Amino acid sequence: MPRVTVTYHFAHPAKVVHAAWLDQDTAGQWLFATPEGRMLEVAIDPRIGGSFRIVERRAEGDILHTGTYWEIAPPTVLEFTFQVPHYDKDAVQVRIGIVDVNGGCHLTLNHEVAEPAREAVEQGWRTIFENLDRMLSRGPNLR
Repeated sequence: MPRVTVTYHFAHPAKVVHAAWLDQDTAGQWLFATPEGRMLEVAIDPRIGGSFRIVERRAEGDILHTGTYWEIAPPTVLEFTFQVPHYDKDAVQVRIGIVDVNGGCHLTLNHEVAEPAREAVEQGWRTIFENLDRMLSRGPNLR
């Protein structure tokens, strides 16, 4: 299956960025959050074989984002299945690599995606990374 690759530079260390992906208390502020939506549920079981379930109420209804963690290797790797049943019944693989660099870290995300959805998926992840960057800049205490 084709992949979308999205990179982003954060002015925060890799350990902080990685921790944010697994932090149930803050994920609802940025992960799959849209400006017009209202977060209803954020449940994260941050272990290999554990899962996440995030539900946001949007104009088109309650949108479920779900997945299962395949690899969690702080602060450099996170891999999980990903599914949004409202848009696609099939789960895909997402792999995130994070590398510390001077002044922060680089995150690279690879997401399996069907060709017609490539552009929307890429833009969606960029928006998520921008949301995460804003949230981290406000200073939540992630270790």
